[in-house]
Amino acid sequence: MNKRLLIFTFFAFITIAATAGFFMTSLQVTVMDEKGNLQENARVLLYDNKEDFLNEENPVQDPAFTNQKGKVLIKKLDPQPYYIAITKDEMDNFGASDYVDTLKEGRMNKVNVIIY
Repeated sequence: MNKRLLIFTFFAFITIAATAGFFMTSLQVTVMDEKGNLQENARVLLYDNKEDFLNEENPVQDPAFTNQKGKVLIKKLDPQPYYIAITKDEMDNFGASDYVDTLKEGRMNKVNVIIY
């Protein structure tokens, strides 16, 4: 009896959490250089469309910066594709991996980006 109640409670919690927005669509970006070294304090910007990306205007959020492990988590995103601009010192990802395919809703999506 207790096992059934526990299973029911677990699934009820998951259902309520999903409908209440506890599982936000987010993107974890890992930034590294061409040698595979993780890049701390790299500036990451996301754009809704290619025109804004090319003109470097209207990012979807304020700039985010990678931590000591080269990672940054960007939260509260719409489940759509994005253009991503990453810069650190003289390195960037322009002309390389600058497009992120449609994010899966309610999940932490992950992408690795190399800057040159």
